[in-house]
Amino acid sequence: MGNDIAALMKIQLCEELRLGAVFHRQSSNRDALTYFASVALVAALFGFLQYMFMDTLAQMGLADQIPLIAAFISVTASLGFSFFRGTHAFVFDDYDFVMSMPVSSTHVALSRFLSVYLVSATIGLYLSLIGALAMSGHYSMGSVFAFVAATLLGSLIPASIGATLGTIVSRAGSTSSHKGATSIVALVAIVAVLAVLMNWISGEVGGSDMIASLGDVVPASCPPAAWIAGWAAWDIQCIILLIVASLASATAVVLVASRCLMSLNSRNASTARKASAAEARASGRLFSLYRRDVRRYVSSRIYITNTAVGMLLLVVLSYMIAFTDDGLDSSELGQLMPLLTTSMPLFVSFFVALSCTTSVSLSMEGDTRWILGSSPLRPWDIFLSKILVNITIVIPLELVSIAMLATGLGISGVDLVLLVVVPTSYALFTPALGMVMNIRYPRYYWSSEYYAVKGGSVSMLGSMGIGLASVIVPLVVSGMSPVPDLTMGVTATIILILAAVLYLHLRGTRLYFY
Repeated sequence: MGNDIAALMKIQLCEELRLGAVFHRQSSNRDALTYFASVALVAALFGFLQYMFMDTLAQMGLADQIPLIAAFISVTASLGFSFFRGTHAFVFDDYDFVMSMPVSSTHVALSRFLSVYLVSATIGLYLSLIGALAMSGHYSMGSVFAFVAATLLGSLIPASIGATLGTIVSRAGSTSSHKGATSIVALVAIVAVLAVLMNWISGEVGGSDMIASLGDVVPASCPPAAWIAGWAAWDIQCIILLIVASLASATAVVLVASRCLMSLNSRNASTARKASAAEARASGRLFSLYRRDVRRYVSSRIYITNTAVGMLLLVVLSYMIAFTDDGLDSSELGQLMPLLTTSMPLFVSFFVALSCTTSVSLSMEGDTRWILGSSPLRPWDIFLSKILVNITIVIPLELVSIAMLATGLGISGVDLVLLVVVPTSYALFTPALGMVMNIRYPRYYWSSEYYAVKGGSVSMLGSMGIGLASVIVPLVVSGMSPVPDLTMGVTATIILILAAVLYLHLRGTRLYFY
């Protein structure tokens, strides 16, 4: 049994992460270095932000809240990543190939659940280690090790929930030729739930001691986080509850999935995309390409869920910041996030940098790339049409968020101009950067859209890492600068210049599909 599960996991991980392609190509050293450097850069940026937040808590005398908040961040992040991985866990395109092997459905279900858990545990472990670093000096080493061990065990819970929710979404849209519509509805529903939850938490923690109030709210809204944090205090009840809940949830998911594996994949395997009967329309080359790219985007569940969630979260957070009772005038929030209060344009830009569709837009062409390669099209038209799709998604949601922030916080004058100009400069820069990265690191050979978008994509990780770095560096500089507005203006100018350089580079770039 163990050998079967290990072999299945090896096949899955090598296929999803493209490890064989990375390490056996002639340019393996370069590609491997770029891939792992991109992963490290993205992880370092998020880790830096979390550590700064935890360190601020310790300096405010709230070190006793670090385990709970660190556990909450780890669990929610693990849940998000598990959901995205879970959409391809038990509903997958190569079902017939896998089941033709001498393995049982239980082995298949367990191996695929473990791949989800691997993602959940890796994210949880990384974030918990950052929390443990902030805890050092305030807790004994035994408590720190217990907290990290609890995170590894507790990651089974978000992995179970994420795999279940992802499977439901995948199964609901597997028989539709408009899978993207199902994903959009699912994302909007998730964001709506987050908005309600955040509104409830905001009401519960409203008061003079917001962070301390989270000690009562988090256990009610996220019990696993409270159980993980309880291990740092050697709470016997939390230890028992976490062990029972983790093992029970994982066992239940594997058993149910193994029984339903065939029914989950039966329709998915036989579904054929319906050909559009729409009447041909005469239009320009660019507009035709743009319409084609928009249709491709909205028809892909994986594509949407990995690129649209950032802007939807921006809208929710902007509403919460602008219209909750506490708002940004509370002294607690001012102490916790001084960079945010003085650098609102970069707050919006952070989510804009997360929402890059062009970093995988060429890879999504896959086996149909011959259509573009054999058509009398300029490479610039192909690039521009894909960039326009990104701009179409980002700019409207960005402006909605800016309008809410400006109205709720009373932003006007120069600050309002910067709040519009800075994120817009990133909205022009990010898709050009993603396009350049995808030209440099395309992945045309894939068996499922999942592998094109998520399976260790160097272009996506690289563009995300560089884009976030271009936001984090000015954010830190503006926090130390006596004139934040000047820093914002210089940042917008530099980003626009870099965007212009990238667009000029794209205009002179030739495209080869190989």
